[in-house]
Amino acid sequence: IEIFKNKNDKIYLFDSYEGICPGEKCKIYDKDKDLLFYRDASHLIVEGSKTLTLKFHNFIKSLQKNKLILK
Repeated sequence: IEIFKNKNDKIYLFDSYEGICPGEKCKIYDKDKDLLFYRDASHLIVEGSKTLTLKFHNFIKSLQKNKLILK
C-alpha cells in the first residue's frame, strides 16, 4: 500500500487498519465496551465498522481542509 501511495500522489487512502488496530495487536472483542469487531478473521461486523465512523469523517475533513477534495 505504501508503494502504491507513493507512486500515486492524487490518490488518498484511508487506513482503516490503523483505526481498528492501533499498535501491534488487533482486538476481536473489547471486553470493557462489550463490543465485538469481527465475525471471522477478516470481516468486520456492523458494530466494528461503526468504530471507524469518526476516524473516516476526520480523514475526509482533513482532505477538504487541505483543499485536496471538494466539499
